[in-house]
Amino acid sequence: MTPEQIHLTQSSFIGIMENSEKITEILHAELFHKAPELRSIFPIDTEYQKMRLIITLGAAVNMLHAPRRLEQTLRNLGVRYFHYGVKFNHYEIFGTALLKAFSVGLADDWNNELKGAWAAFYVKVSYEMQTGMQADQCAA
Repeated sequence: MTPEQIHLTQSSFIGIMENSEKITEILHAELFHKAPELRSIFPIDTEYQKMRLIITLGAAVNMLHAPRRLEQTLRNLGVRYFHYGVKFNHYEIFGTALLKAFSVGLADDWNNELKGAWAAFYVKVSYEMQTGMQADQCAA
């Protein structure tokens, strides 16, 4: 990610927090529509999971200036998600759903530059999480 993309991601996160209810509703609706098999991974009441998502995103956004720490955190998270049942192909589905949810939740603030920054962020996140998954599979 470029310094400008990091800045855009970090500065726009407040809007994501302010609109987290709408964003997480859209995200889960999109996710379960595109990959219904993921529904079984989530608890019936997704409120706690929605809160954890925003907290985890916030932690990752805050670690953008500490890349080694971020990489290790995301790799560990990837291992956990693998054991929950997440597959490699789910990352693309999740990324598409996440960007759609952000576009609706951030509404008037959403533009191509911000979309590019969040897309770059998600590429980083998904790469590191999948690296963790892959390492765990090889170790098994």
